[in-house]
Amino acid sequence: MKTRSWLHKGLNVLIVAALMLSNLTLPFTATVSAAPRAAESDASAVTAMSTATTVTGSGKGQIFMDGPLGVQVNTYNGNLFYQRTDLLFPTVLPLAVSLSYNSLLAAQDAGIAGYGWRLSYDIAYREVADGTIVIIWDDGRRVRYTPQGNNTFAAPPGIYDVLTRPQAGRYLLTTASQFKYYFDSDRHQRVTRIEHPNGQALALERNAQGLLTRITHSLGHQLRFGYS
Repeated sequence: MKTRSWLHKGLNVLIVAALMLSNLTLPFTATVSAAPRAAESDASAVTAMSTATTVTGSGKGQIFMDGPLGVQVNTYNGNLFYQRTDLLFPTVLPLAVSLSYNSLLAAQDAGIAGYGWRLSYDIAYREVADGTIVIIWDDGRRVRYTPQGNNTFAAPPGIYDVLTRPQAGRYLLTTASQFKYYFDSDRHQRVTRIEHPNGQALALERNAQGLLTRITHSLGHQLRFGYS
């Protein structure tokens, strides 16, 4: 266990060095058609921020170090977390391409940008046999909602988002700040629409493999993805 811990921390150091010396090459191409830019920006609408307690389940007695380029390292468990934004239309509800890396999830998540990397729109749900719904955020956080009957669910302590099931196979997550995340496909089980409290929205389209192919902003911005 001790050897594995040192190997894990050593790998994180190498990742930090690689991030400092080079840029990540994305395995997809994106083409954009844009409407006129709005004046206000609120990037928190798209990317859920990661905190130490969401990764470990307990932040007690843990120290988090900020490294270069926004890298964060949990000195208790060696976890490395990093976010970067490659494209941004700064409207009230931003249209952005951002990536998150979480080393604790590297063995589990093989996203389109590689193991441990997740796109900002990689927000999904999973159904558990007992009826529990797990929301998986773009930074790797997992939040479990337990069924309460009448298509409603109870959030864990400290979480004030509300999950409902308007129809079979469809879910709606409303955050405490009144952002809405629609999950309208039980095939790929990923977010299909993100809505700002002021009415601006992003519609997300995916192919048969569940890969993101197009994002359309209600203001007219459009972002298309191609894969090779």
